[in-house]
Amino acid sequence: MSGLLDRRTIEKLSKIPGIGDIPILGQLFRSRDITKSFTELVVIITPVLVDPLTNPTSAPPLPKEVVPNLNQTQFDPSLKSHDKQPKEQVTPPAAQH
Repeated sequence: MSGLLDRRTIEKLSKIPGIGDIPILGQLFRSRDITKSFTELVVIITPVLVDPLTNPTSAPPLPKEVVPNLNQTQFDPSLKSHDKQPKEQVTPPAAQH
């Protein structure tokens, strides 16, 4: 198990040009915004022990591909609107006599 930590502090100062530069009165026309963020990334690795190849010409089996089981309509609201529309009715052509 491993991880990374990211701590950031962003300080943003804003003022109205001209008026914000006045020594005492300028404090009323300035603002300070401090944003603190803390991000942690955790990496978990599961080791798998393998036996050495008995035949050097044979290749080891490839790992299986992991496919996430996600409901696309949960993450893309535009797909929900298409599902609610009535499907087109296809009528067969009239039978020929």
